[in-house]
Amino acid sequence: MLLTENFNLVEIYDEMAFLCMFGTDHRTFRTTRIYFVLFLYCFPFYIRIIGNNLPEKVIRTKPMRKQIFFPHVDAIVKHYIKHFGGKIAPMEIEALREILYEYIEQRVEKTYVYNSEKIGASFVYSMIDTSDIAKKLYIKSRSDGDLKFNVKQEPTTTCEMEFVFVGGFINSRDGNEYASQEEVIHRMIEEIPRALQAIDEGNEPKQKQIYTLASPTNELGYITDKFVESLNKSNATEQIGLLYADFISSVLKINARNEKTICVYFSGISMGSGFAIETAQYLITNGILTQSNENKKAPFLQLRINLPAGQSSISEKIKKWQIPIGYVLEIAYTMIANSYMRFIMHADSKFIKSKNAILAEKGILINMSPHQAKVKKKIISRVYKTLMTGIPVPNNLKVTEVIGIVDPLMYSLKFRKLVEKKRNKYSSRRKLTGESLGENIVSDPKNPNRRTFGIFTSHNIPFLRKSEFQRLKKAVKMFEDLKNKK
Repeated sequence: MLLTENFNLVEIYDEMAFLCMFGTDHRTFRTTRIYFVLFLYCFPFYIRIIGNNLPEKVIRTKPMRKQIFFPHVDAIVKHYIKHFGGKIAPMEIEALREILYEYIEQRVEKTYVYNSEKIGASFVYSMIDTSDIAKKLYIKSRSDGDLKFNVKQEPTTTCEMEFVFVGGFINSRDGNEYASQEEVIHRMIEEIPRALQAIDEGNEPKQKQIYTLASPTNELGYITDKFVESLNKSNATEQIGLLYADFISSVLKINARNEKTICVYFSGISMGSGFAIETAQYLITNGILTQSNENKKAPFLQLRINLPAGQSSISEKIKKWQIPIGYVLEIAYTMIANSYMRFIMHADSKFIKSKNAILAEKGILINMSPHQAKVKKKIISRVYKTLMTGIPVPNNLKVTEVIGIVDPLMYSLKFRKLVEKKRNKYSSRRKLTGESLGENIVSDPKNPNRRTFGIFTSHNIPFLRKSEFQRLKKAVKMFEDLKNKK
């Protein structure tokens, strides 16, 4: 069941009262009346137990911006000022903060639970629509606050949908719906300038939806005995892949009603790469997605796996100690060398606490009973062991793979030499034209469907690069120009 609306106790109350008063069948009337009386009796105790879990529109007394603690705003602003030499106008900083807060507010508002009775588990996911963010920013930038689109404009015919599969399977606090936040911010910043320009010209902007899928083993997820029993026949990674496939199928069915051409992107990050592979295999095999240009009936899928720990060609014996040791080394290196991530990591628990408080108002509660804690811990252990051995990638599955040549979880001297050898061929051209991603392709000629790139990074996808600051600058300038436009 796809839950796209907040769980609303008041609506349940009203519906039961209606049935009691107007139900025509005497047995329905009698049964409903009994339940209604029980509901009235238990309601005060229920409220006390769950911490006044009323609908959002009833209990929210202050704006979300004052409820959410979002450390990325201050961190990005600080590095933005530093990058551009410290001489930044206050209005420019205000515009940057507005864009980032509009992003997180929509993401929290569009955080829901997906419960799969078929698979026997539920997980939380968050979603943003860059066209909606752009529209809200445009309204705030204009004094009239109106959206006026050209009547003669052809309706947008495509919808891009990206699904982010996260890693972080260390404990139940990890693998949440806000993991890999920078990747989603990066995608949003890419789209905002184009979307704002389209709106300003009277055109409907391109629709791009980005979903981040938490793990069912996260503290907000739920595991049933049915899911646990299924592990006797298949591994945990495969079952979680089926859970995500069930969700994505539901999303695609809803969006298919819009009669738009849907383009689907899977982005697997770290251990989430294994889930992306499993999910893609199932959906392609069952004809729900395709990677064939000749198939016009199913949405086209592009699959990318980033820093896929466990997918390296290193022997399993070495992986068993390299991955956990590499993880510790990565954290230590990040805390020393990456001031942006150091700030975010220190503030993460406060962010999680604030967003969980808001989600609780929507009926999305922590599920960590002793039984759930035990089951989730067991599944995390199984997932970790499976991903450490690597998920087989079929030769017919088209995959773009990005590997960090100094990633301690996947480090291979052989792979590094291979990348450097390829890059040396273009050293003279690089001085003239600059860096090119194509220089780093080290794919196996025997498997043309698997494109492998080696980039100079550890186990963190580079975020605040020079190019990213330029994208931020472009988005901010576009937003400011609209404010100043008469």
